[in-house]
Amino acid sequence: MIKIFITAIKAELLKTKRSAALWVTMIAGLFVPMSGFLLCLYRAKPMEIKYRSGYWTEFLKYCWFNMDNIILPMYVILLVSVIVQIEHRNQTWKQVYIMPRSFLTTFLSKFIIINIYC
Repeated sequence: MIKIFITAIKAELLKTKRSAALWVTMIAGLFVPMSGFLLCLYRAKPMEIKYRSGYWTEFLKYCWFNMDNIILPMYVILLVSVIVQIEHRNQTWKQVYIMPRSFLTTFLSKFIIINIYC
């Protein structure tokens, strides 16, 4: 059972290899720190006063707050739609369902891949 599950996860990783999931992950991960860096770069005086003590701690709190409230929900929705869209776009759901594995294994492997990318 474990061997089938690991094989299903490897298959899902191979399917996402040539999709936009990896690029979406990288862009979403770089968007918030880069926007915070640009904000600190262009508004140096107000940010210097705000971040005087414990610069990195405050900067990371700022980045996490923006990531948590703005980017993360949109990113998760986009990532889930990209992962599930692979079979829908190629019309291969029938091939996925006729494989000798349960529906639970199929959907849990997709769930684990989504959690790996998040």
